[in-house]
Amino acid sequence: GRLTKDDLLSYLKTRSSSSAVAAPSPGAAPASVAPAASRPTIKVPEVKVGEGDEIVEMDRLRKLIAENMVMSKQVSPHVTSIVEADVTNLALWRNKAKTEFEKKYGEKLTFMPMFTWAVAKALRDYPGI
Repeated sequence: GRLTKDDLLSYLKTRSSSSAVAAPSPGAAPASVAPAASRPTIKVPEVKVGEGDEIVEMDRLRKLIAENMVMSKQVSPHVTSIVEADVTNLALWRNKAKTEFEKKYGEKLTFMPMFTWAVAKALRDYPGI
């Protein structure tokens, strides 16, 4: 599910003060730090080489690129942002206009040019985004 502002505010009101982290006292000894866990080994899938296959060793640059891509996948957070918009009126207008549009221009009227126009207009109106 999605986390809404109301969910967060409700949580902040109901959380107990015992769950808050206490500040260390000035004379307290530092806690021992556990050694960093080593990276988990990644199981490499077994690849079967076919009769007509040729194995070509990657050059240094391609190896570096591959290593950085794998590292990025492991380190970077993966998120998805969803923005919802009510396009009911746009869909109704399109349904009315699509037959005439196709007769006049010989092309189907799709949503893509409409969305592209809206994005271009928004970028022009709000260049700081």
